[in-house]
Amino acid sequence: MFIEKHSSKNLFSSGFGFKLPYEHGLTMIWLGSVILGVFLSLLRSTLPQTLLLMLLFAITVLFSADSFLEMIRSRFKKLYPLPLVLVGFLGFINYVLSFTLYAAIVWGMLVVSFIIWSLLTLKKTKAQSTTELTVGAFVLSILSLLIPVVSAAPVSFNDFISMTLIWWLFAGFSCVLILHVDSLRERISTTIPFVVWLSFFLIFVVAFVIYQNLSPLIMIAGIEPTLHSFRQALRKESLRISKRSLKAVGREQTLRLFLFVVLILLFH
Repeated sequence: MFIEKHSSKNLFSSGFGFKLPYEHGLTMIWLGSVILGVFLSLLRSTLPQTLLLMLLFAITVLFSADSFLEMIRSRFKKLYPLPLVLVGFLGFINYVLSFTLYAAIVWGMLVVSFIIWSLLTLKKTKAQSTTELTVGAFVLSILSLLIPVVSAAPVSFNDFISMTLIWWLFAGFSCVLILHVDSLRERISTTIPFVVWLSFFLIFVVAFVIYQNLSPLIMIAGIEPTLHSFRQALRKESLRISKRSLKAVGREQTLRLFLFVVLILLFH
């Protein structure tokens, strides 16, 4: 979404159903989620074999996402058995080998969010709506919580709350990246990204005050998204008016995403 789309002849496509997502923006959000999740794991007592299995699961999810979309849109008239089997197998193995209450909660979040996303895709048109893309970004962001919760052992209640708060902040930013691009394309109002980010950030601040188990410096990560979305709401900028290319916007959004991840890791 916030980077140019792949051409129709995806070089990573195969008859087995594995390919990079059509929307480049979701791939970048996936990458940000994995980087954040891996580093949150490594900063704790990590089980290397579990971390490796989670990375295999995350990679399989990325390369299977578009095949799942095709299957759902076709009401499963079009099937890609291998992605279904591999994602299910790796998910089950990770679930069984690292079963804890906290891991079960996050797996449940992932499954419920995926079902909601799947229901949104039940339409005939191939183009994804803003809602679909935003929910897709939210689903992918859960990997940043699932990876450390499954890989880091043992996970205490305080650790789980800390990682959940970090995920919530990242999830809000991921959704707003999608919304910001669609506001530039004049598909939604320019005020929506600001309202959505403010909602996520205020919930984060309230939870932060209640639990107080993260460094106050993490608030630094919230400065840029707040100012950026507020400025967009005031200026009502669009690609048509500014004459900016979608490719340039994509580079900017990618830089913002990884700067956000770095700030969270530095100051959490």
